[in-house]
Amino acid sequence: MKFRQLSIIIGIVLFVGAIFLFRFLSSGPDEEQSTTNSTTEGIGVAVQEIKNEAITANIEFTGSVIPVNEVQIFAEVQGILIEGDRDFEEGTAFKKGEIILKVDDREQQQLLKSQKSQFQSLLTQILADIKIDYPNEFDRWSAYLNSMDVNEPLTELPSSENRQFNLFLSGRNVLTNYYTIKQSEVRLSKYTITAPFDGVVTQALLETGTLVRPNQPMGQFTQTGTYEIEASINASDRFYINTGDEVSLHLDRDQSTNFEAEVARINARINPTTQTLLIYLKVNSQRLLAGQYVSGSINGETFENADKIATKALVRNDLAFVVEDDVAVLQRVEILTTEQDSTIVRGLPNGALIIDEFRDASFEGRSVVPVRN
Repeated sequence: MKFRQLSIIIGIVLFVGAIFLFRFLSSGPDEEQSTTNSTTEGIGVAVQEIKNEAITANIEFTGSVIPVNEVQIFAEVQGILIEGDRDFEEGTAFKKGEIILKVDDREQQQLLKSQKSQFQSLLTQILADIKIDYPNEFDRWSAYLNSMDVNEPLTELPSSENRQFNLFLSGRNVLTNYYTIKQSEVRLSKYTITAPFDGVVTQALLETGTLVRPNQPMGQFTQTGTYEIEASINASDRFYINTGDEVSLHLDRDQSTNFEAEVARINARINPTTQTLLIYLKVNSQRLLAGQYVSGSINGETFENADKIATKALVRNDLAFVVEDDVAVLQRVEILTTEQDSTIVRGLPNGALIIDEFRDASFEGRSVVPVRN
């Protein structure tokens, strides 16, 4: 009996305690006070003030450096390769006119001297006939014969308007011998390869002492200092670029370098797969090398009443957070064009504060504290 009474008393005590505990837990800070605290404690965000004006878009591109002049060297004659002005090795520089390669031409020189000597004998034989039959031509041909030197290139024959005299020369094989010698002189010049411009040997396939044969590849010679940049742009940007436009370039991923270039040529054919167009820029610099990649930009279309914002500030492509009464509010913007890390937009009023950092859509309605960039 006493046990039953004790159980009832304990139950009543637990029930009353539960009521007091419930009332204590359900009580808390005033709702109005809580709301006030949440609105006054905003999140600091970087913002950009919108200043609508005329904005010119930049047409960004990356291209490769290619030499304006580059020649493949082939042998046109046969013989032993001998030294030129310097060793024919990759990286060796030559000035315009210097000898890059030379094939032993002693045999060809002797053959040419023999032909010139025979030509002198022929002219000596017919000079007496010219004095008798064509006295008006004698002085010129006598002076030509006296000026001949077997060690020097053959000069042009004296001209004559006398058809009969020209037939006389042809009948005595004067013209045939003359053109044979000129042909041998051209062939002799092929034994010596000179630099057509200032440049560097970029490929050497033969060494001194090697026997070369006609049509054998010998190497490659590349001009230095003058280059072209081959770059592709969107076809839609074609009408904002013209030949002669100045362009600023820098080495790819190195903003500290700077090169001035000029638009030299614009291709008239669009790549149907990528819808891009090739342009060629001319640049003069000893700091560039063939094969390097450079980046640059060209002024494109100009947009009125617009501003440029960071692309990372956009939400769902065409929305951005604007600070209104210290609250983040999503607002739609008009996308005009996108550059590398920025986007030109329209539709925001002057003075609007746009949150200049990435925030997802769930950030809308949050209290913020603007921090101007």
